Order: sequence, then structure tokens, then C-alpha cells
Amino acid sequence: MQAGSRTLFGWCAWDTLFLPELLGEPVRVRSVSPDGTEVTLRVAAGGVRERSHREMVVTLPRPEQCRVEDVQVLSTFCRFIHFFTDPEAARSWAREALEDALVLPLVEAFRLGAECNRLRFGAVLGSER
Repeated sequence: MQAGSRTLFGWCAWDTLFLPELLGEPVRVRSVSPDGTEVTLRVAAGGVRERSHREMVVTLPRPEQCRVEDVQVLSTFCRFIHFFTDPEAARSWAREALEDALVLPLVEAFRLGAECNRLRFGAVLGSER
């Protein structure tokens, strides 16, 4: 992801949706979905501003698949989280990869990230507004 002149990296697709608010600046994201399709988007603190595919979605693990005490975030959480061009592409990947992932519209995945930011960093974020 590009934030101004800096190139930054997220562990998963979802990171690129909630990090702009924490960074205090918009980012441009380029990612390749597991099916090989390139997706691009522009994300700011207030939401997704541009996207390369109108029906873009994000896959997330189901809550019962996550354990709070698990420190292996990349292998137990992030491996489920990808951008896809549309819901059918996401469901097809989930079937083939034997993953029982949730498929969320991009806007809902952004809102979930914003809510997590509020829960974890609300006092700090509130003082900057």
C-alpha cells in the first residue's frame, strides 16, 4: 500500500482497510487475490474512495475459527483474509481451499475495521479529531 511517498505492507487485506485511519492519511492499495486477479482501491479514514471492481468483497474467518489466545495470527487469522472481485469468486476460492470463510462486502469489512479501531484506540483517535 502507498501512503504518500511511503510503501507500507499489511499482513492481510483487512489491514489495508483500517490502517489508513491509524496512519492519519489515505492509502492506495494494490493486491492480488488468491485466484490471481489484481485488485486496487483507495482507502481513507472515512471509507473506501475508489475500487477497481464494483462488487469487491473481503473474506474473513468465522468467529468460531478464531481463538483470542492464539499468537499465530498469520496462520490462524490472516490466511482467511483476502480481497476478491465479487462474492462468487470468494465463494469459489473458499470451496476449493476448503476454507469456511465469511464473505463481506468491502464497505462492511471497512466498517468492521473502523469499529475495531474504536474499541482498541478510541481514546487516542478521539483526541485527534
